[in-house]
Amino acid sequence: QVICERCLLTLPYIDRLKACHACGAAFGITVCTECNSATLAWRELGSFGIDACASATRLTEKTRRIIVTYKDKGEMRLADPIAALMARALPRAWRSGTLVPIPARRDAREERGFDHIETLSRAIGIATGLPTESLLAANRRKDQRSLEAKQRSRNAKAAFSLASPSHIPKEVIIVDDVFTTGATLRGAAQVLREAGAETVRALVFARA
Repeated sequence: QVICERCLLTLPYIDRLKACHACGAAFGITVCTECNSATLAWRELGSFGIDACASATRLTEKTRRIIVTYKDKGEMRLADPIAALMARALPRAWRSGTLVPIPARRDAREERGFDHIETLSRAIGIATGLPTESLLAANRRKDQRSLEAKQRSRNAKAAFSLASPSHIPKEVIIVDDVFTTGATLRGAAQVLREAGAETVRALVFARA
């Protein structure tokens, strides 16, 4: 077993009864500090840009280590346990959507040898019975991890395009590993909405 039982029991899981239903912030059910109008204005945003977000865990040193070991150190056996936790966090009301993975940058994919989010998305699809469609292509952009909040938003606006002019499902669930500011998810959501998606939600493993 790649993640031991003790670690699984002590991960910082997010309680959906306490989390913001809009952005998924862990303790935002009453007053959310992440997607209120003042915070959005500071980030130069008119709206949050995603209909809802769910996350399996909070981003801590422990969950960050799991993600880094998986995607940057090539421990692909972690894909199934990460996907299982994300599938468990998926609300029942979302079970009619199509999973759409955030595509890896070309240089990152070549360096790692695999697309870590697409792999996760397909594993979540197996666990939930939901279809997975790789509808997005990654344009050239800076690595989001090196940028501040406002820079992330600007960088993400042109980060994605449609992979092909195929039919876009009405309900999509964007899949990513980590939600930091939400800029990546918003950039992807904008492309999918413009292509015809009516409901755009997001599912992530760890929420900052």
